[in-house]
Amino acid sequence: MKPIRVLIVDDSAFVRKAITTMLQSEPDIEIVGLANNGKEAVEKIAELKPDIITLDVEMPIMNGLEALKIIMERFPTPVIMISSLTTEGATATIEAMSLGAVDFIPKQSTLTVQQTMKEELLAKIRAIAQSHSLKSRLSRTQQLLSSLSFRSSSKQAPTAKPAPKSEEQSLERLSLQERIARRRESLKSDSQDTAGTMSSSTAPAQKPLSEVRVSGRKRPVSNTMKIIVLGVSTGGPLALHQVIPKLPPEMPVGMLIIQHMPAHFTKSLADRLNSLSHVTVREAQDGDLLEPGLVLIAPGGFHMKIGKDHKTIHVTLEPASTLHRPSVDVTVESVVESFGGNALGVIMTGMGRDGCAGLKKLHDKGGYIIAQDEESCVVYGMPKAVVDDGIADEVLPLEDLADSIAACVGAHAIAAKSS
Repeated sequence: MKPIRVLIVDDSAFVRKAITTMLQSEPDIEIVGLANNGKEAVEKIAELKPDIITLDVEMPIMNGLEALKIIMERFPTPVIMISSLTTEGATATIEAMSLGAVDFIPKQSTLTVQQTMKEELLAKIRAIAQSHSLKSRLSRTQQLLSSLSFRSSSKQAPTAKPAPKSEEQSLERLSLQERIARRRESLKSDSQDTAGTMSSSTAPAQKPLSEVRVSGRKRPVSNTMKIIVLGVSTGGPLALHQVIPKLPPEMPVGMLIIQHMPAHFTKSLADRLNSLSHVTVREAQDGDLLEPGLVLIAPGGFHMKIGKDHKTIHVTLEPASTLHRPSVDVTVESVVESFGGNALGVIMTGMGRDGCAGLKKLHDKGGYIIAQDEESCVVYGMPKAVVDDGIADEVLPLEDLADSIAACVGAHAIAAKSS
């Protein structure tokens, strides 16, 4: 197997050396080059064609954000930002991820924390490198992100052509992945047959095929879903920028988002999404009241729960034993305790299994579950756990998630605001 080719970009010789030390002893990683500013980085990317780039923000001659725009336009490549743990650093990092960076690592100073940084960086490089189609998706994403970067949404999410009863019964005996494949092939055949009966001048443009409902369950009836809870991790900010701005202002329910991030970063993420969205987006505070059209993002370093009164938000350090804080499982379990099965669960790109246990409880109570598909994930970990456990009702590409989320609560996704 070929090693993962990494280009390190930072104006600090100390940081370049630190990251080199973290990576150079790993047999599956090859450091192909170093650059000390964005201009040099762009030149070396054209020459070296790395698999992954680590990129600083503040650099002379050409900073990281300027370089990132050029990288995404000319050489779409997975980029991990190396960010300072400051409010300014967080704001710049969120902007970078809205431009196409897939993730970030906070800069650490002490040796003890540098070991944690090393483990996190290695895990993210390896997980991102496993996504073989990521470069082509980044190229498509750049097209979606031009001028704000979002494409208009259709009024309704695509639905599968109903299968004959005998086919539905036979699908029940197949694994979930087999059912996804069968339905995709069925849709492909149907679309080809339809196109074949039309002249090229009258045939409508075909929307790219997407994964469809795979559990056999119908979408929720309007007014049955009282809350939306969404979990996401690696690749989340870029993905959220393609979902939340498409939700309409008249969303009839509130939404809770759990994004694995440190403090400062979740506030910057919420502020940026709020500036782009029709709904109101903000970082959750203890005592907030969830209401229709309000999206609350769990603050970094804290869990977010909803009370049994269906509206009061609790921001807490407990439980302290979870791998992640905020934790998707903790929030989803509080939603189940409050709303039972009258909740829509969404799981998106990210490493690990956080959210699977909580969504299993929601599924068992009758809640409806949507998972992002493998093709559109930066890291297919959290959605994979849900799909493999057989609790996903729909498995959809990123571009269709807003349509489906809105449809499940009786609304329609709309075009994002123009920048």
